[in-house]
Order: sequence, then structure tokens, then C-alpha cells
Amino acid sequence: MKTAHSRRATARQAAVLLAAALAAGSARQVLLPGRIPWRQDWADYIPSQARAAGLRVVDGAAAAAAVRARSALVLDARPLRAYDRGRVPGALPLPADDRDRHLRALLPALEPGHPLLVYCSGRTCDDGLQVGRVLAKNGFTDVALYIGGYDDWRRRGGAVEGGRARP
Repeated sequence: MKTAHSRRATARQAAVLLAAALAAGSARQVLLPGRIPWRQDWADYIPSQARAAGLRVVDGAAAAAAVRARSALVLDARPLRAYDRGRVPGALPLPADDRDRHLRALLPALEPGHPLLVYCSGRTCDDGLQVGRVLAKNGFTDVALYIGGYDDWRRRGGAVEGGRARP
């Protein structure tokens, strides 16, 4: 059983740790370039980051048209469990949490100039952004991020494939 003295000591340690974290965060804001915004409109964060990385940002209508026309290779950046439960038809898995291994497996099937359509779970998910950035850094020049992702696809009534269908 903890004594009153040990509880006070633990509370003091927590307060010191919190104060140190606040001081370090404040110092980072003041001293280093590339400040972290205290407030930001998160509604446009992922699309703005995607554009800054050289990715095209597409909405549900453009994504549906690409899937229908089979004009882009569709890549699902969600975890494999989510991919197995349901995905955009024809999508291949390229989960952000294990992207290097999956990318090595997919590279033989990918052509640098071929259109790629990457999506994740929804508008605030950054897994698709991470995968898109890696693709762009690896020389893929036509990478689009479906900003609404799987959530938007389902809301629009898009067809869904399910089950384990990995290459």
C-alpha cells in the first residue's frame, strides 16, 4: 500500500515531467524552423500535404470513374485486416504499416508512368498519403490519392470485394 509520502513524490515527479515536456515543446516551437501549428484546419490537412508531395487528389466521382474504366492500378493502404474485410474492386494491398515488404512484392507489376490510385479508410487517414509519398519517391509519376477513401466509397454505394485475395 502506498503511503501519503510516496503518492506526493509520484505527483511531484509527474508535475516535473509535464513541465519539462511543455518547456521542450515550447523551445522547439521558438528555436527550430518548420514550426508545428498550434491550431490548424484539419479538414484540408491531408489533401494539402498530398499536393505538396506532388500527388493528385481525387474525389469519389473521379475514383469511381478510374475503377470503372480500369485506367489506374488501385492500391489499398489500409491494414491487411481491413483489406480482407472489404476493398474497392481490383485493389491490391499496399498497407502503410508494412509497405516496404509489400512494395517489393508489387514492384514487378508496377510501371513508373502507369496511373496509380491510392486510398485508405477516410478523409483524415494519412496511410494513403504515406504510401503515395513513398511511391512518388520511388519514381512513380502518376500517383493520385483518393481522399475520401474506403469510407466514401461505401457511402457512395460503390461495389466492394471481400475475403482474402492477396497476390
